Amino acid sequence: MIGKDSPQSVIDSYRKRQQMLPFMIWGLVVLLVVVGLIILITWFVGPGKGSIALFASPTPTATSTNTPTPTVPSA
Repeated sequence: MIGKDSPQSVIDSYRKRQQMLPFMIWGLVVLLVVVGLIILITWFVGPGKGSIALFASPTPTATSTNTPTPTVPSA
């Protein structure tokens, strides 16, 4: 059994990892919420003041659309 861990040490390391997992998940959740709040605050306070440039344009843009043409079935 040289180079192998005893079954008890494997069980202990697994138990330790199981106990640490909720703390790591909650830490990740808190980190993501804080980053999201920072992004929202800078978005609302910044020069755009919360406007989304993708959807809000100052003037409508004209687009050309083709009109449908009648199709004649070929026999």
